[in-house]
Amino acid sequence: MNLSETEAAVRALLSDDSNDFYRFLMLEKTDSTNNRILTEAAGGAAEGLTVCAVRQTAGKGSRGRSFFSAAPCGLYFSVLFRPPAIPPENLVRITAAAAVAVCSALEACGSEEALIKWVNDVYINRRKVCGILTEGRFSAAGRLEAVVCGIGLNLAAPPGGFPSDIAETAGAVFPTFEEAEKRRAAVLAGILERLRAHYRALIESGKSGCEEEYRRRSFLVGRTVSVTRGKNTEEAAVIGVDDNCRLKVRWLQTEKEETLIGADVSLHESRF
Repeated sequence: MNLSETEAAVRALLSDDSNDFYRFLMLEKTDSTNNRILTEAAGGAAEGLTVCAVRQTAGKGSRGRSFFSAAPCGLYFSVLFRPPAIPPENLVRITAAAAVAVCSALEACGSEEALIKWVNDVYINRRKVCGILTEGRFSAAGRLEAVVCGIGLNLAAPPGGFPSDIAETAGAVFPTFEEAEKRRAAVLAGILERLRAHYRALIESGKSGCEEEYRRRSFLVGRTVSVTRGKNTEEAAVIGVDDNCRLKVRWLQTEKEETLIGADVSLHESRF
């Protein structure tokens, strides 16, 4: 399926409201779909612009990491939002909404159960199949002008398998490339349909409406994790996810509780 056929197939599956909201830029290759959206945003692009790429040469992960982009086995896209007046701390809600949208869309397309590792990774069968990176663009006065939500999905494993550095943790949504290709348009349309609805709810009410599902799908609750902030790493027990989709932990060394706004969390196998 070529790019124009892919767009047509996606549009055929979207609701009228979503077709009005989204405009597509379909690319064979780009450095990063998030970077391309940020460039378009700086030029005045309206919200709803969605950049999809078959291949990323410099895919972006969280905290400055790279994101492996195996063409044509993956699905890589970013969406531009221009929320009228949400505080920067609510960016986590957009990330959480995207994670829920991905999980429910994948399952609707026949995947096995999809779960969320706080705050931005989706796992199937204990392996990461999706990463989400939400970035904000601010004015000189510090006002949030644009939000870019980038989503990278391993629809199928690349020929020869994943690179050695992620081979033990990365997974794919579908068992074969052929099955992934059959569902590519449905996966993209399903995510975009749900994401627009969650975003609209967030703008209108301050809540995306998927907070409870996000909490239900989180598999860190009840587990011991390593929490890295800056150069410091501490052990903590995860005790919950609050209504703002922030992680609630109890530090093992001090027994004090804290709600995390931003941190790098890695999972231990043990429960507490």
